[in-house]
Amino acid sequence: MPSITIDTSQLTFPLVSVSRDDSGAGAGNSPWDGLVDGAAVPPPEVALPAGTGYRLRLGDGTTAAVTFDVREDGTLDFAPAHDAFLDGRGGHHLTVRGVPVTIDARALDHPLTPELPGAGPLSSDRVHELLLLPSTTYRLLVEAGTSVGALAFSVAPDGQVQLALKAAEAGVAEATGSTLTIQGRTVTVDGRSLSHGLLPVGVPDAGISQFLSPDTVHRLTMLPAAGYTFHTAPGLPADFSYTVRADGNVDYDPSCDTFLTGRGTRTLVVSGFPVALGAAEADSDLVGIAALDGLLHNPAN
Repeated sequence: MPSITIDTSQLTFPLVSVSRDDSGAGAGNSPWDGLVDGAAVPPPEVALPAGTGYRLRLGDGTTAAVTFDVREDGTLDFAPAHDAFLDGRGGHHLTVRGVPVTIDARALDHPLTPELPGAGPLSSDRVHELLLLPSTTYRLLVEAGTSVGALAFSVAPDGQVQLALKAAEAGVAEATGSTLTIQGRTVTVDGRSLSHGLLPVGVPDAGISQFLSPDTVHRLTMLPAAGYTFHTAPGLPADFSYTVRADGNVDYDPSCDTFLTGRGTRTLVVSGFPVALGAAEADSDLVGIAALDGLLHNPAN
């Protein structure tokens, strides 16, 4: 059986698998089990029987719009249109260069993570230049605590980016040429009734400096998703979540109506509950009470 090497070291996300095109002989059969790390040195060899319609897949799910053939003599062939991002026609070594795509999510206050094996978050503090395989099923996930949401887009063989219709209609992002710009939706968080700050889960390098002070209101720009959360202190998640809808309005479970207001608007008001701390019998001031901004609490109060 012919063997070819697959070199994906130039791709931003180099893990791929190989499947057979649904229209070809042997459709539905996977000639190679598991992922191919084409960034390995030397590149891995994959044994493939002669045939047409082999397709590279991103990880084990996302199907790329890249097909190639293995001739009877074991050499490679692919469409001339793929010359922009593939090398190796007539040989046994397939080099996958990908096409350049720019992701600009600087408007957001949280990172997005490509739904691909081995992919880490794309921070929102800079523009990301990626080399991607053409594919119709890319997704950028919201990874902020328990949030559930994603932005779907495709990359054509010529590098043009196209948004999924739902995202385009919502106006939360736009695609121009090979650039995807994500605007998200901006909501106001009003926690001025609280005695502590709130830490939005998923912000880059979350730490004390990222807490939303109760001294003022704050504007957060996020991808529409369900299940956004706050921490009241590092490692202490608040016991509620909220949704940012595609129109930018917020929503939350009716059980939260006693301490949240703003459903159906772009302002989430977190009022909390009054709690009295009785420390009159303590021998000293209390320090280090989680979430209370490190303030001293006099036992006489």
